[in-house]
Amino acid sequence: STTPRPGRGKERTDMKFLHLADLHLGKRVNGFSMLEDQAYILRQILAILDDERPDGVLIAGDIYDKPVPPTEAVELLDGFLTELCTRGVPVLLISGNHDSPERLAFGGGGAARAPPPCHNPTVRDMRAFAERQATFK
Repeated sequence: STTPRPGRGKERTDMKFLHLADLHLGKRVNGFSMLEDQAYILRQILAILDDERPDGVLIAGDIYDKPVPPTEAVELLDGFLTELCTRGVPVLLISGNHDSPERLAFGGGGAARAPPPCHNPTVRDMRAFAERQATFK
């Protein structure tokens, strides 16, 4: 549409997304946990989000580093998603080969309590999305 629409603080016709990928939350390098650094980076991303005010956030693939992430990694993602949701920014989370719909839906406690447009995706939602994606291939 070329009709101006309200955009997070101003009228505009474009759409802005913040795209993140390959977070690999819970990664260990030579036995050293990267969680503290990852938490720092996620806080920096929130600051960028506050400055740029995108219409949505796309988090694509390899959110976790392992198919069964450590509890701390799940909690870190849950806290980050909760922060995104409290800002009222829609989030689309796409699993990668290190992730599964079950794992990504597992830590959605904060997102489930947050106001719209947040939605804690269920395993059914994630599978339905994946099935729709497969029909376009």
